[in-house]
Formats: sequence, structure tokens, C-alpha cells
Amino acid sequence: MPNSPVLDTAAAVAVSFFVVALASSAVVEFISNLVSKRAKYLLRGLRDLLDAPTAPAAPVAPTMPTVRPKPARKTQRVATLRRGVAAETALYGAALAAGPATSDLKASSDQGLSRTVQLMGHPLVSAFKQTGASGDRVRNPSYLPSSTFATALIDILVPDRTGQLSLDRIAASIRTLDDGVPFVGAVESLLTAAQGDVTAFRVSLERWYDNEMARIAGSYKRWAKRWLIVVTALVAIGFQVDTIAIANQVYADGPLQQAVVAAAENKTLCQAGPAASPTDTAGCVAHELSSLHTQSGLPLGWSGGTTPTSVGGWLAKVLGWALTVFAASFGAPFWFDALSKLGSLRNTGPRPATTT
Repeated sequence: MPNSPVLDTAAAVAVSFFVVALASSAVVEFISNLVSKRAKYLLRGLRDLLDAPTAPAAPVAPTMPTVRPKPARKTQRVATLRRGVAAETALYGAALAAGPATSDLKASSDQGLSRTVQLMGHPLVSAFKQTGASGDRVRNPSYLPSSTFATALIDILVPDRTGQLSLDRIAASIRTLDDGVPFVGAVESLLTAAQGDVTAFRVSLERWYDNEMARIAGSYKRWAKRWLIVVTALVAIGFQVDTIAIANQVYADGPLQQAVVAAAENKTLCQAGPAASPTDTAGCVAHELSSLHTQSGLPLGWSGGTTPTSVGGWLAKVLGWALTVFAASFGAPFWFDALSKLGSLRNTGPRPATTT
């Protein structure tokens, strides 16, 4: 199927989806780095493991349903959100300032310190914190290996151990803690399952941590997805990336097809590698969009020729933006793979099936 107008049009549309998704992802990553979102989600996972309350809430007697005014519900949601942000910020600051003096579990618990803060003060964990030019810690780690978590937790549970580590000493340390410490039950279950094997207990701790981090990674991806949709909408409207207009013009204009397809076949399209910063990637994408408009003639940007003059035109424009946002939300890797497959179809056609 070489030189097919349909495939050429699909490639042109895929190029626009790719650059929009790449720009949006770079902006979301910049926002994440700016507010240390990955580090905050890591602390959220550690808090759920070590500090989340285990006692169920007291049952509430059934009452007649009451209808609260909408403004009151909205005010309550805003207040809850503010309290959550304030608590997250306070935890981040306390974890950043934590040092070896806070890593004694029993003593720190008596002082009312969070178990998460105690763990973040352990020397093994503190080594992952980013430091500034003056040597001060400026950022909490975004990731923490499971082996480091397990070693630090065991060291906190048995801070004065000498010689060989045994599960009996860990169990004795656990028994000295208050029943309200939430991870006591989980650690006791892991101790029982280990059957006296220290290595098996350590592996169980690592798996316990990995399972929680997998859940937190899913929460972070949902946060990033929401912001990706918002940013993609702003990029699509700001650069006037209208899927319907692009497809119509590319399909009807042969030279434009060839120009855009040439860009689609560029395998290094804004792919500077893992060392590229989000700012560099966003700048590259902005330059690429500008080149596609000025050199290739793709209908991008706001001008007299692309601005609708009727209600129907505006409705089509909004639909084109919506299609762009929906498609680009699949992410840049998806559309990069799609471009590769489209290029293969254009050049050689579909791969024949094998007989084995």
C-alpha cells in the first residue's frame, strides 16, 4: 500500500497527535518535578504502610437522609482538600528534616513522631535525599528500593542489635510497641510466615513494600492522566490542533501529504533521549509544530484562514479539538509506535503470515 492517500493522511494525523502528546507529557512532568509529586506519593505510600489507622470507624446510627445545600457541600470539599494539602506539605517537610536522631522507633514514638518520618531519618534512606550546593537536603527521594526499605525498617525495629540478627529479637522488639502501631500486625504475620528464616522475612518485607508501591504508582498515573488531559486541551486550543481540519487538508493536498509524511518518517522526532529535560522537550515540540505549520503548510495556529466564521464551523472546530485531546491522551509512546507501524505499511505493506 505505498503512497496511499489514506495512509498518508493517517500518518499526518498521527504526527499531530504525537507532538501534542509529547508536549503535554513534558508539561505534566515539569509540574510533577516542580511540586515534588513523585516524592509526595512515595511518602503517601510509606504513611499508608506505617501510619494508617487500623481501627475501624465507629458505626453510625442510621438517620433520616438530609439534603445539604450545594454550596455547603462544595465548601466542605474545598476545606477537606486544603487540609489534605496542608498535611501532605507538613509530612514532606518533616521527612526532609528527619535525621538519624529520629530513627529510634520506640523513642520517637514516645515523642509522637510519625513512623514515616522515623524511617525517612534512617541513614540508608537519607542518602537518597537530594542535597544542594551547600550540602543541605533540598528534596526527598522520588523512589526508594525495596531492599533499602526492608533493611532500614529492620534496623529501626532492632536498633541496638549486636552480632547475628534473629527473628526472635525482631519479635521481642515488636512486642514492646503499642498495639496502636498499625504495621505491628503485618510484621507479626510476616514473622510467622518466615518460620525462623531471616532471609525469607526480609524478602517478605520487600514484597509487602513493592505491593504498596505498585498501588501508589497507579495513583500517581491517575493524577498524571488527569493533568495530561487538561494540558492537552490547552495545547490543542493554543496551537489550534484540529484533527478534522488537518485530515481534510492533508487528504486533499498531495504535496502537503509528502511534506508531513517526511516528518512522520523522522525517527528522532523530538526524541532527545532520557537526558532531555521537560523544558527542552516542550521547546522542541513547539519548534516542530511551528515548522509543520510554516514549512509544511499544516493548518495549525490561529489565523484568518483557520478561525471559524459560523456556528457550524465552531462546532466542527470544538469536535476537532476534542478528538485531538482524546487521541493525544493515549500518550506519546503509543503514537510513536503507531507512526512506526504506519511507516512500515506505507513502505512495504503488511508483513505476510508465516507457515510455521
